[in-house]
Amino acid sequence: MKVIVIGAGMAGLGAARDLHDTGHEVIILEASNRVGGRTYTRRDVADIPIEFGAELIHGENVVTWEHVNQLGLKTIHWKKQDDSVVRLETGEFMTMKEAREKVPEFDVTRSWNIPNIPARPNEDWRSYLTRIGFNKRQLQYVKRRIA
Repeated sequence: MKVIVIGAGMAGLGAARDLHDTGHEVIILEASNRVGGRTYTRRDVADIPIEFGAELIHGENVVTWEHVNQLGLKTIHWKKQDDSVVRLETGEFMTMKEAREKVPEFDVTRSWNIPNIPARPNEDWRSYLTRIGFNKRQLQYVKRRIA
């Protein structure tokens, strides 16, 4: 039986593999010019590969580990600390520690050291943060942090 799988992200590739392994002829359709979906590695921004997508596997009992093991991929157990690489609004890359030290607008989205001023009834985040003094750049970092 011929089957079409739409999307070459991890879910699509996993489905295609399972279908293929059970004897189906599989065609994968992908809209972008690469496979991997949200998994996206860049090697041109630092002396080590930097992940811009689904770089973390959350939990021990997820299907992703099956693929990692089948493919013999190397993984590293990592606890997020100040050595993370972040991309600033300017496009510049820094470690989390550097960004927190050098860019106060960024740091506020990590420390949440804000005044103890209660929100008003039905007040949204943007309105509240603007009212307590957040500037446009800080609000942009908040938007990125929450997204």
